[in-house]
Amino acid sequence: MFNILRVRVGPYRILYHVYDDELLVAIIAVKRRVEDTYKK
Repeated sequence: MFNILRVRVGPYRILYHVYDDELLVAIIAVKRRVEDTYKK
């Protein structure tokens, strides 16, 4: 299992994961920060 990180940039939330071994950052989602951002 990997750790999903998040950062807020303006009205957006970016969910990402860092693969240290491959020197890779995978962007999982970029969503406007509203009430239902994390609901599926």
